[in-house]
Amino acid sequence: MSVFASHIINPTTPCEVTVHLANEQREPVVLKVKLGYYRSRLTKNFFRQWDAWMLIEEDDEGKRALDKMVLLLIGWWNVLEAEGGPTIPLTAEALFPIDAVFLMELLSGLMQHFGTFIPGEVAGGMQKPASLNGTSHPKGKITSSRKR
Repeated sequence: MSVFASHIINPTTPCEVTVHLANEQREPVVLKVKLGYYRSRLTKNFFRQWDAWMLIEEDDEGKRALDKMVLLLIGWWNVLEAEGGPTIPLTAEALFPIDAVFLMELLSGLMQHFGTFIPGEVAGGMQKPASLNGTSHPKGKITSSRKR
């Protein structure tokens, strides 16, 4: 098999992440999101940022920090603007209105997927952050302070 630049220059790893949310009537909603993420970007620094994010205030600054992590890690996804419409672009402007709970669940599921490659640890032999050991956000459900 030939090796192409796309194989070795920061390739994305495809996966499917299940996101559990609730609708306005508080009924459970299960979403399956297909995406490609950059495994090489799951570093000690990324996990430090993730654990730090878990402790920040639920405000616009915190939401922008979460969006930044999504943009760093995800190369593509199948999240559509509307039924049959185009995908939501992976840009800071497009992510800002998206619910923080959805993005947090997406990143958490993605990191769990990454953990299946190296059970109990992540890149470089470091341990998974506490936030991935079956604990939820310390403040419970995350909501944005912005009005929709």
